[in-house]
Amino acid sequence: MSFLRQTSPLNPDPAVWCARDVIGDEPFAVMLPDAIIGAPRPALDQLTDAMARLMLSQDFHALEYEGITHDCGDKIGLLRANVALALRRPDLKDAARAVLRPLLQP
Repeated sequence: MSFLRQTSPLNPDPAVWCARDVIGDEPFAVMLPDAIIGAPRPALDQLTDAMARLMLSQDFHALEYEGITHDCGDKIGLLRANVALALRRPDLKDAARAVLRPLLQP
């Protein structure tokens, strides 16, 4: 498995272009950890249009899941995700509450 990081928040096209030497003619997946929630509407439209075109010419697979999605596209979103996950973990929840409680007092 290979990972490539896009250095600025653009649509997926430049990321795929940058990965072309790694991808070659092989199947690949584009993982957008923050773009589905945090992307502006035109970027989402581009992505769904590209997926629809791809489905016309080859197999296309997706995974639907039930759960909570955290938007980690900015610092507060990343903080929110870390706090939420820490509060759900039995081994961290008490310590996380103890750390957060005094910080939340006026």
